[in-house]
Amino acid sequence: MAYATVSCDAGDDDCEVCDDVPELSDSDEEQWQSMEEGSESVTVLCLLCDSRLETVLTFTSVSETVQHCKKDHGVDIPGLVQKHRLDDYGYIKMINYIRTTVTFLCLNMCVCVCCLHCPRLLAQGLVLNADTSRGPSRSGAIAELREEEDEAYFSSYGHYSIHEEMLKDKVRTESYRDFMYHNMDVFKDKVVLDVGCGTGILSMFAAKAGARKVIAVDQSEIIYQAMDIVRSNKLEETITLIKGRIEEIDLPVEKVDIIISEWMGYFLLFESMLDSVLYARDRYLADDGLVYPDRCNISLAAVGDTQKHSDRIAFWDDVYGFKMRCMKKAVIPEAVVEVLKPETVISEPAVIKTIDCGTVTVSELEFTADFSLKITACTFCTAIVGYFDIFFDKSCGNKVMFSTAPDCTKTHWKQTVFLLESPIPVKTGEELPGQITVHKNRKDPRALLITLDVAGRKQTYSLQ
Repeated sequence: MAYATVSCDAGDDDCEVCDDVPELSDSDEEQWQSMEEGSESVTVLCLLCDSRLETVLTFTSVSETVQHCKKDHGVDIPGLVQKHRLDDYGYIKMINYIRTTVTFLCLNMCVCVCCLHCPRLLAQGLVLNADTSRGPSRSGAIAELREEEDEAYFSSYGHYSIHEEMLKDKVRTESYRDFMYHNMDVFKDKVVLDVGCGTGILSMFAAKAGARKVIAVDQSEIIYQAMDIVRSNKLEETITLIKGRIEEIDLPVEKVDIIISEWMGYFLLFESMLDSVLYARDRYLADDGLVYPDRCNISLAAVGDTQKHSDRIAFWDDVYGFKMRCMKKAVIPEAVVEVLKPETVISEPAVIKTIDCGTVTVSELEFTADFSLKITACTFCTAIVGYFDIFFDKSCGNKVMFSTAPDCTKTHWKQTVFLLESPIPVKTGEELPGQITVHKNRKDPRALLITLDVAGRKQTYSLQ
């Protein structure tokens, strides 16, 4: 799908939007006509004038107010509606956001009401929900997100294709099924909480495994399909579904016996859904309760694939006769999620992080670890690969685990590859030293920033 260029300067009349955005109407009068129908006489206050100042302006129609906002404040409200494809609810949220924000801006930035700098910051906050006061990422960053800040994340799980992909991942789904079906004594007559239930598959496994009550929570629109699925399987007496973020709702019980969740993202921690599981654990889990999976490992290994390195990095040296070497600096910091050929792994793995889901804290999910990779081939190290292992161990007579390692059955998580700018020559038997730092992106706590120092060569990668 092709997209037109977007201009972000406030007051730009020529701002282009995505080619496939439906046209609204040809004039501001038409766009707001329906809002004025039936009103013979109205008084409309300007949204961007501080109501406590004498300079606040009033108008006799919505369209007149909109024109004023665009002309005098540089904020094109119909343009924002069109650009971001806001429905009625989205429009109301936008207007309420402006109403609650404009006074704060005028008070705290010491600017006059009509200062052009104010609307630009307002637009930034409106569109990006930016919190410019945030410092480094902090504990509870996910729990502190406002619903509108987290909307894109949950919206992505409203699409059916992602649930189809996860359900068809047999390694993932059958591991959860086998863990519950082969350990029914753990679930018998228990109250179970499923965090991020999706289609409800784990909740139904738990119900079939003997749980007395299952509470399934999900903020995405898929919850409505899950309700139909549960009814279709006649499990509505056992499973209660609740739409909402676990951090913002109240469960119908005070405590639960077991928390289950499929929270893992790329490189295990991408999307930071584990934060929500830990929130649920700390608030709702009984003192002797259990969290599953209960243990996870993140591992690294060295990769030697000079052909792929050439395809990805050296490619930019000569592109149809043109030099594009500057692109290397842009390409390298992007972590690559792909299925790695197991024969390209040239070291023994090293576990860099072990997580006990029953005791770990949110702050411990950001960490620095030293590692050493024992090389198994004389070649060049061109990348570092990361993957994870999942364990269902505690109180289980029949333990279950699965791995996303390159030499195991492929999963939808694949592996995460960190390309090195320049290959490092290595020999069999030697140790390749390194250090890794993993932390949340300050601007988007569901994304990760990963810094690797391998043999003295340092690079920060983004996973978003």
